[in-house]
Amino acid sequence: MTGTVTHPARDKRMLVVFSGPRAGSNLLVDILGQLPDVLALSEVFNPAGIYGLSLHPDLETELTERAGGPRALARLFRMDPPGALALLDAAVPQDQAIVLKVLPHHVHLAALRQCLEAQAFGALILTRRRLDQYASYLKARETGIWFGANTSALRPEGGAEQALAFAGMLDAWLGDVARLCDGSGVARATVEYDRDLLPGTPEVRAQHLSRHLATLGFDVPAWEFPSASYFQRQDGTEDALDKFSNGLALGQALRGLGALDHLMSAFRPWPAPGSAAVDDD
Repeated sequence: MTGTVTHPARDKRMLVVFSGPRAGSNLLVDILGQLPDVLALSEVFNPAGIYGLSLHPDLETELTERAGGPRALARLFRMDPPGALALLDAAVPQDQAIVLKVLPHHVHLAALRQCLEAQAFGALILTRRRLDQYASYLKARETGIWFGANTSALRPEGGAEQALAFAGMLDAWLGDVARLCDGSGVARATVEYDRDLLPGTPEVRAQHLSRHLATLGFDVPAWEFPSASYFQRQDGTEDALDKFSNGLALGQALRGLGALDHLMSAFRPWPAPGSAAVDDD
């Protein structure tokens, strides 16, 4: 492996990306998956299917055979996440790091703790400005397309209380994830969509991601990061309120609730134990 995992638990080689919906996790996983000796999957615990496995047909065939068929494999990932990851670990060459992502409510927290303790050397917690994420979520829900759709021209109608509920759900789940990582002894770092994935140039993005991975013991030099991704930013405006058809009224309602500044920022978990704050470039 060109990038060397130096975390003390060397037998653990899974990097878990924790993200809410529409935070840029496809972009992040695609970038990580282009690194040398990294096998990237996606939402392997999604109730609708083992997302990302079809991109690796040989691995899919082997896992299916080991599990006893496609239905048995799907049942394993749905009902026994720790057992599914153990099967995955046994099927992937030992010189490869494994990247996968987990979204809210895909895995029960008790099972997630077992997965982290048994397999994960590190976790990336991906966050985005809450109101931007809410707008993107509404667009995907409106179109019914959650992958590969260009929704930059859509301007959904947003509700102040609904936006707060959406943000509150994400904050609570990401907080639970951070606590699970700390309690399991799994190193974690926070990646912010606007700060780290879209900083202006691929070179700066690579520097940010390389630094985050280094805090997890995954030493990948910035020059190894790809300059492009299949996934591209779709935002037509930087102003979060301009993404809504009722942006003016929504902004006034959120100001009245004293919540506008909160929703215009991203959730940031408390610093990981023993870590130093990452400064912006």
